[in-house]
Amino acid sequence: MAALGFDGPRFIIIDVLELASATLFLVPKTRPFGLLLVSAVLGGAIAAHLGHGQPPVPPAALLALIWIGTWLRNRISADEV
Repeated sequence: MAALGFDGPRFIIIDVLELASATLFLVPKTRPFGLLLVSAVLGGAIAAHLGHGQPPVPPAALLALIWIGTWLRNRISADEV
């Protein structure tokens, strides 16, 4: 994170945002809002990687897995109803 320029107070803010979005994503009633926040955080990670000449594959792959998992979960839930 320090290599990308995120250290000190910025690092704490990012940590709080990541924890809040992950918590909201894990609670079933707040999952849609959590997915939105997780997508925003990982989108920022992708942008930071691109802006510093690093490969954006790790955050993009994680984001894709989260989207696919959420889609599969909703698809399975809808089939059961």
